[in-house]
Amino acid sequence: MLVKFLPFLLIIFRDATPDSGKVIFQVDTCGFYKSEDMSSDGLLTVEFDKLDKLETEQKSYINVKFNEIKVLYIKLDGINDGASPCGLFVKDHDNQGYQISFSAGYYVGNNFDFLLPLWCKIQQYEFGLVFFDRNKGADVLNNVNEVHTVEHAVLINILSSDDKMLLGTRPHHKVNIIIGLCPYINWVNKKRWIEFIPEDHIKDNGFFEEENGYAHIVAPLYKKNYDEKEFFCGKLKQPTLPDLLIGYKLKEDDKTKEIDGV
Repeated sequence: MLVKFLPFLLIIFRDATPDSGKVIFQVDTCGFYKSEDMSSDGLLTVEFDKLDKLETEQKSYINVKFNEIKVLYIKLDGINDGASPCGLFVKDHDNQGYQISFSAGYYVGNNFDFLLPLWCKIQQYEFGLVFFDRNKGADVLNNVNEVHTVEHAVLINILSSDDKMLLGTRPHHKVNIIIGLCPYINWVNKKRWIEFIPEDHIKDNGFFEEENGYAHIVAPLYKKNYDEKEFFCGKLKQPTLPDLLIGYKLKEDDKTKEIDGV
């Protein structure tokens, strides 16, 4: 008789599992950025009830409903001398039983993905609206024939002390202009509430493939003046924050370049 009741008891205990109300991320910047909110090994504890609420009337996104949107700021408070930038990665360290879903960054395909880490790097930008639910993951949310309600919706923004985010290091030569890859208009999924605006000096000043969905442009990377140490491709427009400049650290290359046949 007791055996018959065991499945029922298991269901009760599973449903009675308390909501921890938090997750733990690991933030990786290749040691380039400092942050007072993180531990020495990059761990960031996110407690949902302590996050700021986004002032908006919106209660849904595509086919997902939620009660409110909270805002998580990934704070970058300075840089470590001697380190090289690589962008920003947010990994799942301890999900506390939550399934984590986010708006997919690729040009076509499913609306939602669950493969962490979230990236802000040259390949693509994946921050934005992220969903946390103990029962519903991306596989459920991608069923567009149904409307799904999730427990927590969090908008992840990057808050930099100097309003800059560097994706890497690129060589610079005072005579020979070097070309490189820059984010372009579709580097950020347009459904993400966050927008990337290319700088005027790279708009239509390069080449790209339409198959790439205009996510990148190949353009010359140069200094506007002698003292500059960075090159910026554009700016990220995030709700509640100033524009965030996106670009590269420039490393001077003084080697003499020889041209064959000259």
